[in-house]
Amino acid sequence: MAAVAIRGTTYPIVLPKLRDPRLHLAATITSLQVLGQVAFHFRLSIAQILLCLVTCGTIEVAIAVRKQHVLMWPASALLTGNGVAFVLRVPGTAHGDWWTLRGWWIFVATAAGALLSKYVIQWRGDHVFNPSNIGLVVCFLVLGRTRADPLDFWWGPLTWWMVLALVIIVSGGFAILSRLKLLRVALSFWVTFAIGIGVLAASGHALTARWHLGPLTGWHLWWVLVTSPEVLVFLFFMITDPKTAPRDPRARVVYAITLGALATTLIAPTTTEFSAKVGLLSALAIVCAAKFALARLPLRVDRPRLALAAATGLAVLAAVVAFGQSTAPSAAAQALPAGRLPEITILPSPGVESQLSRRTAEVIAYNLLAAVPARTGEGLRIHLEPGGDQDPPTAVAQLGSATYRLRVGGDGTWALAAPTQPQQLQAVPKSNALAGERLVDVAPAVGLGFQQGSFRYGVSNDYQAMMGGGVCWLDYNGDGWQDLFAVNSYASADTAQWEAHGGLPRSALFENAHGTFRDVTDATHAGLAVQGDGCVAGDLNGDGHADLVVTTTSGVDVLWNEGNGTFTESALRSTGWYT
Repeated sequence: MAAVAIRGTTYPIVLPKLRDPRLHLAATITSLQVLGQVAFHFRLSIAQILLCLVTCGTIEVAIAVRKQHVLMWPASALLTGNGVAFVLRVPGTAHGDWWTLRGWWIFVATAAGALLSKYVIQWRGDHVFNPSNIGLVVCFLVLGRTRADPLDFWWGPLTWWMVLALVIIVSGGFAILSRLKLLRVALSFWVTFAIGIGVLAASGHALTARWHLGPLTGWHLWWVLVTSPEVLVFLFFMITDPKTAPRDPRARVVYAITLGALATTLIAPTTTEFSAKVGLLSALAIVCAAKFALARLPLRVDRPRLALAAATGLAVLAAVVAFGQSTAPSAAAQALPAGRLPEITILPSPGVESQLSRRTAEVIAYNLLAAVPARTGEGLRIHLEPGGDQDPPTAVAQLGSATYRLRVGGDGTWALAAPTQPQQLQAVPKSNALAGERLVDVAPAVGLGFQQGSFRYGVSNDYQAMMGGGVCWLDYNGDGWQDLFAVNSYASADTAQWEAHGGLPRSALFENAHGTFRDVTDATHAGLAVQGDGCVAGDLNGDGHADLVVTTTSGVDVLWNEGNGTFTESALRSTGWYT
């Protein structure tokens, strides 16, 4: 065995064997991480993944050196870190911004707490909870959906990429669990969960999701939850942790069935995808807390125990049905009024699993024309965008030269949000005060070399890029001269070309040096690689320094002015409004 000497002490080097199931699991999860970036546009950066891996690996190595006096490859810790990174998302992280450290402290704290839990929370030498699971549950419950969000249940349309992901999960799960003799745990959970969600769906339960138009109900709800890649990862690779699953084969089946029933029960009262995902993860944490009691139960079968089990099952079933009925949508299908509609073109809706139907597009058109005076001869182009936070998708309608955003209500009616009406501008009295004057572009001469990134590589129907950026004036350094902050943006389809040419376009800050400007973006840490819409400056925390609020397509960024010539970035939840 190889060894290394450090300050006179010899530390053996312990490496995993190629047949170690932990290496096979690591290969499976890493393959899914790669697919997530290439095919499913995961809102997760490489830097965020590395933060989790380095945090867990460093802690594990340090503990092994301290307690066991060995230098070992932290295979288990890397699985914990990868598991945290795979599920955890920070709102506002854009796909393609590979090295952003947005929410770095959330990833570090969650990964560290997850890894340390197996050393701190123990019972008779065994850790009680699955490390990544308990870390994620605590993170979501403490921070809430405004700062942390689990991976979506559904990753995209059923394409060959999705089929490949499902094949990797299922084949990897069967191969690993067969060797560990834990396959019955995954199958027992899946059957119980499928039956429970079937009862829940039949009772009328409904969930809203940012990637689906309208509530998920009935067969579609059942299919999404039972075949969800996230649920499959949960049942194959999280609940089957050999260190936390009971050792007795019969207790393992009871453990899996209890977990499936509890997961269904916790999902039953929820109406949003966020709550349902947290309920699913929390079920494992709750059952793990009772794991040792389950493992030590005398599993004798007699009438009292059968009666108790039957009564408990009926109570759970009744609760699932009652909660399902309470969340069922009550709105009937909207009747379309008579009237002539403009010519409607339905555009692709990237990031939304349910594409627009002709009928839904017509309903949107009727609701729009009822709120906005327009000629029906103008063409109407409609597409969907993912909802902010956990809200349903938003409709983006381009009518003539105006763009409108509409959100669907519980009764199926689409309400107007933040309209742009050029007609209002025509009513403003004309002025001839500037007659004879002309404007001269002096930007290059005074040092303003900012370039907008939208459509740099071709024009598309990307509404984010159409919105463009914005600028705002502020005295960021308190010298009495107004400095200029410019927000940048880009089309999603151009991400690869931007990366090939040095990275995504960033916002810029120009310091006013008595009438000329110099770019201080890098020095002030004000360069945001976001699809920005606008900005506003103000002293948000009363410290006497002007801060910046930047609205983006995925949320709101805040640049806090530290008063020393630099800014610190943080993210707030998506507000649903844009500048």
